[in-house]
Amino acid sequence: MSKRMAIGAKRKDILKMMLSDNLRVMLAGILAGVALSSLVFFIFQDELFAYLTWFAVPILICTALLVISMSLIASFMPLRNYFNKPIIHGLRGID
Repeated sequence: MSKRMAIGAKRKDILKMMLSDNLRVMLAGILAGVALSSLVFFIFQDELFAYLTWFAVPILICTALLVISMSLIASFMPLRNYFNKPIIHGLRGID
């Protein structure tokens, strides 16, 4: 990251690059989770039907939003070190 900033990349460009890379992985995880959950639901449909009501929908939405926001925060946190220090520190490998 420091090398990209040293040759003129803006913070916005680096943030966009990092988020696009992480969003692909998050999307793959979400799709895998939905597929696995659907498979489990179809296998155990009779046992789970009593627990799945419309009251569970807000909980599922809040859980999904929490997981997405924590993933975005986790992808941004390492970038703070590069953004808050002078470029020369990153190029020299100074912590």
